[in-house]
Amino acid sequence: DLVLVSQRTNVPAADVAKAHFALDGIFKLGNLVEAARAISVSDHFDRLARDRAVDAIAAAHRSLTSEVVGRGGDVAAWREARGQEIDRIKSAVDAIVASDLTVSKLTVAASLIGDLAKA
Repeated sequence: DLVLVSQRTNVPAADVAKAHFALDGIFKLGNLVEAARAISVSDHFDRLARDRAVDAIAAAHRSLTSEVVGRGGDVAAWREARGQEIDRIKSAVDAIVASDLTVSKLTVAASLIGDLAKA
């Protein structure tokens, strides 16, 4: 992911990594994906939904990282510029991560993060 963003934005991979990991820290995306992979699913469609949600989170993470590095890589400035929207989504995702995660909750979290990346 880091190399892909670096190539697309022409920003050094080290700078991309700083933004990438800062965003992970803000939204706890690594924790969310780890919890998602621990969801036990027996149904084929639940497995597809879980895997697609994880893929959507990764795509949104790449998009947000690209946005931050495209604005100079200052995560604090990016967060200040998009303050209320980020706080609202972060609060919702934090609540989901802290709960007993299900495929449906994971899908909502992925959708919220995706909405932030599209805005």
